[in-house]
Amino acid sequence: MVKVEFFPLDVDYISGASGRAVLRIFGRTLDEKRVCIYDDSFEPYFYVLPTKKEDIRGLMEKLLLLKTRDGERLAYVTKAEPLKKMLLGKSVEVIKVQVNHPKDVSALREDVKMFKEVQEIYESDIPFYRRYLIDKHLTPLMSCVAEGEEIEDSVAADIVLKAHRIEQQGDVFLKNPRILAFDIEVCSPTKSPDGDHDPIVMLAVYGNEGYSKVLTWKEFSNPKKHIEFVPDEGTLILRFKEILHEYKPDYLVGYFSDGFDFPYLKKRADKFKIKLTLGVDGSTLKLSKRVGVSTAKLTGIAHIDIFKFLRRIMSELFHTRDYSLDTIGKQLLGEGKTGLDVNNLYPAWTKNDEDQIREFCEYNLQDARITHRLANIMMPHLNEFVKTLGLPVDEVSRMSFGQLVEWYLVRHVQTFNEIIPNKPSSTEMRRRDLESYEGAFVYQPEPGLYRDVMVFDFRSLYPTIITAHNICVSTITAQPEDAYISPEIDVNGKQVRYHFTHKYEGFIPQILKEILMRRNRIKEIMSKEGKKDPVLNARQYSLKIVANSFYGYFGFSGARWYSNECAAAITAYARDYIRKVMQQAEGVGFKVIYGDTDSVFISLGEKSKKHAMDFLKDVNRGLPSLMELSYENFYPRGLFVMKKGEAKGAKKKYALIDEEGDIKVTGFETVRGDWSVLAKEVQEKVFEIILREQDVKKAVSYVKDILKKVERKEIPLEKMIIQKQLKKDIRAYESVGPHVEVARRLQERGERVQVGSMIPFIVTEGKGKVRERAQPVDESTSYDSEYYVNNQVIPVVTSIFEALGYSKDEFSRRDQSTLGDFS
Repeated sequence: MVKVEFFPLDVDYISGASGRAVLRIFGRTLDEKRVCIYDDSFEPYFYVLPTKKEDIRGLMEKLLLLKTRDGERLAYVTKAEPLKKMLLGKSVEVIKVQVNHPKDVSALREDVKMFKEVQEIYESDIPFYRRYLIDKHLTPLMSCVAEGEEIEDSVAADIVLKAHRIEQQGDVFLKNPRILAFDIEVCSPTKSPDGDHDPIVMLAVYGNEGYSKVLTWKEFSNPKKHIEFVPDEGTLILRFKEILHEYKPDYLVGYFSDGFDFPYLKKRADKFKIKLTLGVDGSTLKLSKRVGVSTAKLTGIAHIDIFKFLRRIMSELFHTRDYSLDTIGKQLLGEGKTGLDVNNLYPAWTKNDEDQIREFCEYNLQDARITHRLANIMMPHLNEFVKTLGLPVDEVSRMSFGQLVEWYLVRHVQTFNEIIPNKPSSTEMRRRDLESYEGAFVYQPEPGLYRDVMVFDFRSLYPTIITAHNICVSTITAQPEDAYISPEIDVNGKQVRYHFTHKYEGFIPQILKEILMRRNRIKEIMSKEGKKDPVLNARQYSLKIVANSFYGYFGFSGARWYSNECAAAITAYARDYIRKVMQQAEGVGFKVIYGDTDSVFISLGEKSKKHAMDFLKDVNRGLPSLMELSYENFYPRGLFVMKKGEAKGAKKKYALIDEEGDIKVTGFETVRGDWSVLAKEVQEKVFEIILREQDVKKAVSYVKDILKKVERKEIPLEKMIIQKQLKKDIRAYESVGPHVEVARRLQERGERVQVGSMIPFIVTEGKGKVRERAQPVDESTSYDSEYYVNNQVIPVVTSIFEALGYSKDEFSRRDQSTLGDFS
């Protein structure tokens, strides 16, 4: 008997010689040996809910006799036993049906549904390996112990074990995993490489302790030691395979490698009839595509597309619309790409320009290096999400917020003996999509410049509403007695209230309460230590993300635990709480400037900060447990602007300056991508002059001066670039805007343009509609000054100055007679 302590990285299953399913757990030992653990002790199962309790015994006998052909296999039931379970908080009697193989679940499910004694089948759509991890209480990346017999096997592992026992041991994470980042460079005459024709000319890898290589197939003089020349592209691909087998990474990391690097690598490998056998078991790279999104999977190695994790889950840490490697690298690491223009690779390669090719090799390596660094700093966050959900790291890294909540619930409802509801059908999802409810409350501000602004916001408002008022799919009741009664909700023109019993606590509020309490404890520890521990910070962040996603999950049409009533009640309570805080503030003499979802903005007027903090304490004394109104910040000045075309204030559109001089802008064009570089710069400068220098007249003069320079074409052409995202296929646009027209032209000249592409363009002089005058940046030599004055610069400052008492005629008085009014 051999005992092995290891850290699981990946889990799948194969069919054993006996016809049973065998789980395979791939991992790494403490001394960095690769392991593969086989476990054939676990059987797949699902639950059958009988129409009547009296049917259970007879139904069990029928199930045990059930057999059906699935190709060459015989699918059959191995065991059936009655159990008492909970279904949405109600006690039910079900039959647990065990089968021989995971494929038997789908093969037998339809036959079982045909039995007249069967009301419903549950948990037949839980992937087998995920069911195994849940039931065995195993968490990937955390220390496990397996006991069993060593066996001979073709898997490329140092230890292969047939386990008799496997269990979790403590909560120690895999330390110092072997991370290998990679990046490819493609030589293409256009900006959109074609995998059928354009070769991969460089491939860089970067690993732990500075391990680095750049593979390329054009030799040049004086190569650095990390340069490795290969004869041709086919050999480059084969050498990449060798490196993976030699380095034995735990994580293979790319940046948009799901969407570009691996699909492209696969296409080129197919051209050379090379099998990308990259898995630990010798299996090939698996590419899957769902709703236009690719995913690349390697057996036994965690492939992380760090781009997806940053964009989907970690976006709260930084505010950007640009997720390019250069931008993200500079924001998170203070280090970007080398600055070379990749469009120059094709001419350099075709002309054999040694100096340029040498520089592009360093460019390629830098991309891999930044990717490796991003993976390293994200490792605490990846670990904590894995710990929170109990799923393999590569799957967690690609999840949406809704999936995070769903699999957190799937993992934890066992504590409550709850059956997991089925995924909704497409028909049911379409029906749910037709349902709606009133959203958050937003109080329109009175436009103007305010002094001494204090902002308060509810900490985790929606999650604490769920816990405070026992909002759950299992607690909805028609009886108002002994229930929490929601504020009135408009449903199809009728005012209704939803009731949530308080005779018992719903399983979702209990699960959520534990998350909130854990996060509060972690934040207390961090506060006492007085420093930002990266592990604790990652832990509280993962809990925050999951907790804050529960509300949206209730209203998600694809949710297993969907409830329009719960979602509507949560927003109704939120509107009620924010209104009450605003009424309390006005009742004690504060001026309420603005209210939005979970935040209240007040002007101190003649009162002090201490008065405001005393008010905060009074509010919190009246709030339910775990709910708290917190102090967000004090701003010496704040600007709230006019709503376009109206005399009242705009919602979600303001600029504030704090005591350190930092300006916070919300809702303005500075955070949008479809305005010119100049328009954004002008608006940012106006905010600086008004809020920092407190000189409105100077701001007006500044704008007038810019307008004159635009008219004289003294502003550089690059400042006139406008970027707008292509949100659907070009052919799907009925109304063709400038960016769509430019995208068409780019496509016609051979560039790849797809949904999600940012289309840069400049509006040039001439006759016709704006879209007819929009040109790709590299084709533009001048710009239409009148367009940029009237459609870019003036519009981004109009609402600001109107809120300060300036009419829209102000900017037509510039000693210029050509522009007139800017209506």
